[in-house]
Amino acid sequence: AGVDVREGEGLTRASRVNFQNSFFGALGLVMHSTSLKFLFSAVIAFLVDYVLLLALAPLIPLGASLSRGVAKVLAWVCSSQTNFHLNRLMVFRKTGGLWSSMLQYYSLAGVVLLGKVAGVMVLGFIPLWLANLICEATFFVLNYFVQKKLIFKKK
Repeated sequence: AGVDVREGEGLTRASRVNFQNSFFGALGLVMHSTSLKFLFSAVIAFLVDYVLLLALAPLIPLGASLSRGVAKVLAWVCSSQTNFHLNRLMVFRKTGGLWSSMLQYYSLAGVVLLGKVAGVMVLGFIPLWLANLICEATFFVLNYFVQKKLIFKKK
């Protein structure tokens, strides 16, 4: 997996190349970047949302378009809580003002949700998995900047 050169063979302990050290070093670098942590948080929330959306939509007997919309809302309830807490605690490290942060977050999230629901319903002519990917990608960048600059800003 990596080169492990013993001390006394020309390299010091600090200069050894080891897969494990490289992996954790890279992980540490990623976890110190706010934008990369936001991406990680978004991917986790997306996976929660995506799996629930695809699992729930066929179970809701309201017609294809309306079933997509209702499933999107239900999946969003779970994924938004996941995303809020990851962003608050891990990404932006906000410690105070839980309720004001949550109110601001859900104000933004509600607008984004309406856009995503409208998107998956309007894109009813393409497969749900693709419609959802298009909607998620569209709102990702907007979410980052609004959360960073307004919701979880440092005082």
